[in-house]
Amino acid sequence: MSRLNATEWDKHYAHWQTSKMSLSSFCKQEGINYQRLCYWRQIKEGTKKRQAKKSGSFIHLNNKIDVHPTSPNKGFNINFPSGIIISFQELPPVEYLKSLLA
Repeated sequence: MSRLNATEWDKHYAHWQTSKMSLSSFCKQEGINYQRLCYWRQIKEGTKKRQAKKSGSFIHLNNKIDVHPTSPNKGFNINFPSGIIISFQELPPVEYLKSLLA
């Protein structure tokens, strides 16, 4: 197969994602280089992570975790399904909250 450009690798990556095949099987079926598609996947997934970090400090809380303000403009509680409750008097740093909820 001749050298592919970024657009063609992007198409292969998107097609693989919808194929529900292993990366190896997909590459064999399509006749493309496995190592190159692995490399392209790293680029694409790394780009997604960087974009998520750039998107600001919004933290998505799934609907199984309840967040309740304890008083206006002050602290809040995070109630986990396991029964654990974490109370904050003030808003902690966003990175700390991310580490708790990850």
